[in-house]
This record gives sequence, C-alpha cells and structure tokens, in this order.
Amino acid sequence: RDEGAATRAKDMPLPDPVLLDPLPSRVAAAARVLQIHAAAVRGEWVEAYREGMASQLLSWEALHTGHWTTVDATWRTAYAVACFYLATAGVEAARQQSIAADDSAKRRILAEALKAALKHADMGLMLGDTTCRRPLLQLAERLEDALASYCEHAVKHSSPWTAHGAQPASAESNSIPQPVTLRALSGSGQLPRLRRPSLPFFYNQCMDPASPAVLLGVIDAWPAMSTRRWSLDYLLGIAGHRTVPVET
Repeated sequence: RDEGAATRAKDMPLPDPVLLDPLPSRVAAAARVLQIHAAAVRGEWVEAYREGMASQLLSWEALHTGHWTTVDATWRTAYAVACFYLATAGVEAARQQSIAADDSAKRRILAEALKAALKHADMGLMLGDTTCRRPLLQLAERLEDALASYCEHAVKHSSPWTAHGAQPASAESNSIPQPVTLRALSGSGQLPRLRRPSLPFFYNQCMDPASPAVLLGVIDAWPAMSTRRWSLDYLLGIAGHRTVPVET
C-alpha cells in the first residue's frame, strides 16, 4: 500500500511545453527548464532533478536580486515550472533508487522524498506566477495524500512526534509561557501596566506621547488563545508538512 501511495504523485500530466515558449528569449533559466522537460519525458528522473535544482537556484537568485518590481516577471514562471519538475522528479528518482531497498528503508526514502517534493510544490505556489498554479495545486494534493499514508504507518510503530519528525516536548515546555517581570527602560521608572485600554485612551496616553506601557489581556479573545488554542498538535493537524507563509 505504501508503494502505491507514493506512485500516485507521479501520475501527473507534465506542464504543457507551450507554457515555456515565452521563456527562452527573456530568461536564462529557460534552457534548463526545457532540459528538465526533455529528461522527464524520457523518464530520466535523476537528470531531471539535477537540472531542476539548477533552474530553481537561478530563478531564486533572480527573484531576490534588486527590488521586486524590477525583476522580469517571467522569472516567476521559470521558478514555478522548475518547482513542479523538481517535486515530480524528486519522488520518481527516489522511487527508482529505492527499488532494491528493504521495506523499512524504502518507506524512509520515499517519505523523505515526498516531504521535500511537497515543500518544492508549496514554494512554487508562493513565489511562482499563475502559469503552473493548477498543476502545482494538484501535485501538492497528491503528495500530501501519499505522505499521509506514510505518517499513518509511522504512527502505528512510533509516537506521533516521531512520525512527524519532531521530538516530544515536556508539559512545561509545551505550555503557554508565564508572564515575567519586565526590566524598566533606562530613566523611565516603572512601566504602567494597562489591561485592555480603549483605543482613544491608548492613543492619547501612549501612542501620541510615545510613552511605553505593558498591555495586558489584549489578545485573550484571539482564536489562537481561546476557541482554537494553538498547540503543536493543532498546528500539525492544520498545516501538517505544508510550507506556509507567516506574516509578522
């Protein structure tokens, strides 16, 4: 059953080569993307993975050079397509290389390949354009489904923490941190402690005069602190192995 779950990730239609037509004249990574496609069509997954890594790196460097408004938009296309091939080729290369391994080693190899592939797919969804969005979404869904079967198998033979690649935490370390006494700013005396002040009061007494204060209870009603209290188990259930953006 494990092997069948892993192979569900490979039966994905490859992106239409027409999507790559605008790339060669404008993006240096396009030549490598086309090489990935050719290697994938031939079933040479190790070569496709190698070219995918090189193409992804080129695209990543271009996307993070200078201000984002000056980056050629087709680099996002190249990045998204490279991530798709990199995810697909990684699973297929691992499947081919694990044929001779015993069942335990095969599960371990394929599970790690699925995790890495899912991360590539998520990164393509976050940083790429919409050219390859549908295939990436479908691929991520299949990868997540396949990976779930490996986690289910791991749970039967170990703790849930080990199955998700984490270490068990003590009750103390997994609890909400307790308030601590804050050190007063130099020359300012003891900071006032305000419990859920109104917006006008906060603006007039703190924000406008730039006077620091310790705010108490202002996030008690947040779902993460009340109805959907965040914990490691909750986050694993919501996001699992997915790579998600975090805004601060």
